[in-house]
Amino acid sequence: MSSRIPEELRMSRADLIQATESSRWAVEVAKMEEHVSGMDYRMRGTEGQIGGIEFNVQVNSESTEQSRVSSVRLRLIVPEGYPNSKPPRVYPVDMSIPYDDSAHLYRDEDDSVHLCMIMEEEWTSDCTLAGMMILSSLWVHKYLIWRNTGIWPGRSRPH
Repeated sequence: MSSRIPEELRMSRADLIQATESSRWAVEVAKMEEHVSGMDYRMRGTEGQIGGIEFNVQVNSESTEQSRVSSVRLRLIVPEGYPNSKPPRVYPVDMSIPYDDSAHLYRDEDDSVHLCMIMEEEWTSDCTLAGMMILSSLWVHKYLIWRNTGIWPGRSRPH
């Protein structure tokens, strides 16, 4: 069980039972509607298969003292084999984020930059897309503070 995703955003025993009776995606959507509906999310993909989700993170004034960012649009890409594969990747859509190791970022083979919120070994099948969206929101706020102060708030771990 992953400790990075808040408990209410992980798949519970009841959620797993519901997923076998309906579908994993139905449970995921219910969690998104309950916990992240204010993120103006839009699902992308083909029928019966979520390929990704675009969503907004509203930014508080503490994070943006020196930058004029009020919201950030992100794209969460669901990997093939989800949830029994690698964690989804989250990419900035409307904000340029240059690669910097100390900013908790990863760089893809094509030099695209995505957010580091959870280590691969922490990803388990009880993690959810809503949980990743919440971690993304926390990351954005920390990133903006880091960009303004040069200090990453909270605990950090080497990649």
